[in-house]
Amino acid sequence: MRASRVLVSALALMAAAIGVVEAAQAIKPLSPSADHPGKCYDPEKQLVLAPGESAPAKEDCVRISCGTTDTGFQLLFSSCGSIGVAAGCVLDTPNPNLPYPQCCPQLKC
Repeated sequence: MRASRVLVSALALMAAAIGVVEAAQAIKPLSPSADHPGKCYDPEKQLVLAPGESAPAKEDCVRISCGTTDTGFQLLFSSCGSIGVAAGCVLDTPNPNLPYPQCCPQLKC
């Protein structure tokens, strides 16, 4: 009886964890910048962020965060994850004007 309770509890925790995972993430390593010491600088996006600071991407539903590494800095891009649509459900169209993650599509069943 105790083993079945532990199994049910473990399965419930796994299901909850799966429901929480919503983001897709990518990392872009950066070299230190002489013009922006101690900060993340992305010349492609003309973006300067302090470590721990975040900003929305201008063109997408993405949050960009600055982090440090042993060799310099990195940008972490968090975007909407993929959502499978079950029968009887639809994806609610996101509002691109909202900040991440509110701009991500929501499953409505």
